[in-house]
Amino acid sequence: MLIAELLIQDNSLHDVTPIMCGEEKCEPSHSYGPAIREYYLIHYVFSGKGTFQTGDKVWQVKPGQMFMIHPYELTYYCADDRDPWQYCWIGFQCTLNLSFLQDQHVILLPGSNQIFEDLRAYKNQQQEQKEACFYLCGKIYELLSLFHRPQKYQQNKTFDYVCKAQNYIRTNYMNKIAVETMANQLNIDRSYFSMIFKKYTGKSPQQYLIDYRMEKASEFLTRYALTPSEAAFSVGYSDIFSFSKIFRKHFGLSPRAFQKKNSPEL
Repeated sequence: MLIAELLIQDNSLHDVTPIMCGEEKCEPSHSYGPAIREYYLIHYVFSGKGTFQTGDKVWQVKPGQMFMIHPYELTYYCADDRDPWQYCWIGFQCTLNLSFLQDQHVILLPGSNQIFEDLRAYKNQQQEQKEACFYLCGKIYELLSLFHRPQKYQQNKTFDYVCKAQNYIRTNYMNKIAVETMANQLNIDRSYFSMIFKKYTGKSPQQYLIDYRMEKASEFLTRYALTPSEAAFSVGYSDIFSFSKIFRKHFGLSPRAFQKKNSPEL
């Protein structure tokens, strides 16, 4: 079991007070509770899976999802016995009105991945308590702001699905992505997902992914001077020949020719 945690002793802030952040790679069937906390505690699952329970409600939590423990709420959570989760958490007290979080327990929130990636990197650094307190406070505000974003589209759930899928692509384009995986993340049918995605973007999810990867690849080639093979790997292609073929089809030039034509002169 791997646990890394940063505890905050500075409590000079008032509206939002960070308490801790940490990361754990759990052993199979590792559990906590039933118990209560006196503060908000949000876990983000990077890999693996597990079960989260409050009252009579039970959720199966997957990678990319968060589960939230509210103050003085009795909860229980347990890592899967075959594929135990690895997660990062942030705990905080808050005097602000967070009624919009009242019914939030297991959440798929576009943009949250990067916040927790930042937290898992930061906790390993040696920082003064005051600096750590302000840094974590900023990340908590970032996270809270994301909870408001989907509410603008409450009257249009299909558009909300598309926004989440676009964000998923933008944050995971370097990894292996399947349309079925995105549909599963949204808990909707694959055919329905493909239909609404094309309705709002004019492209299929697969074409949107390819176009996004090609635009990032072109940036890596020209702005950062990566080699074609480095750019290919950076946008999710392990096969340089497949990457070059798709790149040429997209831009009308090979990666190397595109780089030579568009790179700024030194």
